[in-house]
Amino acid sequence: MAALHPANNTTMTATKTPSHRLFCIATLIGGLSLITLSGPARAQDSAQTEQAPRWSARQLALAEAFAGALQESLVAGNQGAFLRAWDPAVIARAVCKDVQADEQSLANLRASLERAAGEARASWFADWRQNDVRYKRLVMGDEKLFARFRLIRDGGISFLDIEMESNGGKWRAVGFRNLALGSNLIDTLRQMALQTIEKVDASYATRVFVGAETAEINAESLGQLIEHRRTGNHRGVVAVCRKMPAKVRELAMVTAIYADALATLGETDAFVEVIEQAVARFPAPLFRIALVDTYLAKKQWKKAGRCVDEFMLGVDEDAALLALRAAIEVAGGEIPSAHTTIRRALTLEPKCEYVCAQGIEVLLAAKDWAGVRDCIKELERTGKFDFRGHLEGELWSGFLAASESTPWR
Repeated sequence: MAALHPANNTTMTATKTPSHRLFCIATLIGGLSLITLSGPARAQDSAQTEQAPRWSARQLALAEAFAGALQESLVAGNQGAFLRAWDPAVIARAVCKDVQADEQSLANLRASLERAAGEARASWFADWRQNDVRYKRLVMGDEKLFARFRLIRDGGISFLDIEMESNGGKWRAVGFRNLALGSNLIDTLRQMALQTIEKVDASYATRVFVGAETAEINAESLGQLIEHRRTGNHRGVVAVCRKMPAKVRELAMVTAIYADALATLGETDAFVEVIEQAVARFPAPLFRIALVDTYLAKKQWKKAGRCVDEFMLGVDEDAALLALRAAIEVAGGEIPSAHTTIRRALTLEPKCEYVCAQGIEVLLAAKDWAGVRDCIKELERTGKFDFRGHLEGELWSGFLAASESTPWR
C-alpha cells in the first residue's frame, strides 16, 4: 500500500505487494501452561446452564449487549470487566465432560483446569486488546450461541467465535474458536492436559481424539509438542510432528502448531504442503487464509484471491477481507475489479482504519481522487497519521494534480 506517515513522524514503510499475516496458534493458547492436578478439591457442580436450542428475542438482545460490552472492555482497556465476562468453572466442566474417573479425581482435575483458564484470561486480554477489535454478529450452531469478533493487527486478520452461555438470564463467555486455524479453547485445554487426564483415565486419548479403534495417539508426544510450542522451540515442534502418525498430525490443533513452526522457520514448501492438505481435509473457512502470504510472495494473485474468497464464505462478507482482496486485485493488474471491491468494503465500514489504509493505493490506481481524499481524512481523524507534505513520488502525482488534494499540498 502507499506509504503512510503517522503523526509522530515515524515513517510507516510499505511495499507494493499486499500482505496478510496469519495469527499464530499463540492467539488460542496464550497464557496456558501444562496443567497438573492440584490437591484435593470438593466436588461441586456449577449451576446448570440453559440448553435451549433457540433463544427468545429478549435473550438475544441481552446476548448482543453482552458481546458489545465485551468489545468495549477490550477497546477501553478495562481488564476487570473482561475477566468478569468469563466463567472458568464452566470451561473446566466442558473440558472434563468425557473424562471417566472417580468423583474426587474429577473434582481435582476440574479445579486445576479452572485455575488454568482463570489465569489465561489476562493473557487473552493483553493479546486481543492490541488489535483493532470489532464485534460482528451473533452466530448459532450446534445448539450453541457465539459472538463473532474480528481482530486486526500488523496486517493480520483473524476471526474468533466466542462461545456464550446464559445462566439465570446472565450471559458469560465460556470458550472460543479460531476460524482461521480450526482450533478451539476446549479441545486445546484437553490436549494440553492430556498427560494429566490419562493419569485418571488411561483410555481417554484414543476415545476422545482419535477413536477407540486405534491407539495411535500418544500423550507424551502431544505433551512434548505443547511444551516446544510454549517455549518457542520451533525445530522441536517440527521434529515431534514429523514422527507422529498421520492421523494424529492431521488433528486441527496439531496441524496449526506444525504449520506455524514451519512458517517461522522459513520452510515454505513444507508449510504450503501442510496447509494445502489441511484445506482439502477441512471445510471453509479453516486454514484458507494461511496460504495468502505464500501465494502473494509467488505473485500467484488468482490463488491468493481465491483463498480470501473461500475464507469469506465461512465467515460472511467482511470489509477488511474485501480490502485485502482489492489490494490483491490491484497487484494482479485488475484495477476495475479492485475498485469495485474496495468501494464495497468502504460502504460496509467507512471508518475502519485497515480498510482505509488498504484502500488508498487501490483508489489511487483507479484514479478515484474523491475516495483517496475521504480515506486520508478518516485516517488523519484517528490522530495516528499525517499526510500533509508527505505525498511524494509518482504514486501520488495524479492525486496531487486533482483539486481533492488541495489540503495536503
